[in-house]
Amino acid sequence: MANTLNDYADELLECFGLRLAAWGHPVKDLTIRAGDEIAWDQCDSKSCGQAWVRLVQLGPSDSFPLLADQQNECFRSQFVATYELGVLRCWPTITNSGAPGDPVKRTDTTHTVHDDAVAALEAVQCCWTDLHPDEDWQIGLWTPAGPAGGCVGGALQVQLQYTFCCPEDAA
Repeated sequence: MANTLNDYADELLECFGLRLAAWGHPVKDLTIRAGDEIAWDQCDSKSCGQAWVRLVQLGPSDSFPLLADQQNECFRSQFVATYELGVLRCWPTITNSGAPGDPVKRTDTTHTVHDDAVAALEAVQCCWTDLHPDEDWQIGLWTPAGPAGGCVGGALQVQLQYTFCCPEDAA
């Protein structure tokens, strides 16, 4: 049976969670997300942040990893599925007395976010590819996010070749 978009997302999420834990930075909120933005609502000290995988883009391809230049009426079986592996952590904010956040905590959080970036790379290159040694994939950039609203983090995009076939009962 062919892998579905959900299969890929679930596997990437499992790999990401394992690698975050291996770096000593597990998160309580590890989920598949939908939509074009992530709610920054799990950045308190009790939650240890949040991590996710989401489908960012799905489009036809004539030559992976490039998207097709134009739409046409021809049936396409090859697509590029772009996923994002993202994480947000708590960022020390200004105290009630107006003092800046603790510089040691800011440095520690920055180190954690750097570890998160490597964990995302490892999730794809060392875990997911073991599950799919013959699949075509390409890693994009790690893009920082924040700090804002007490959160800081980033996201890594990865493109996977997705083969689409019509189900037998679709006619």
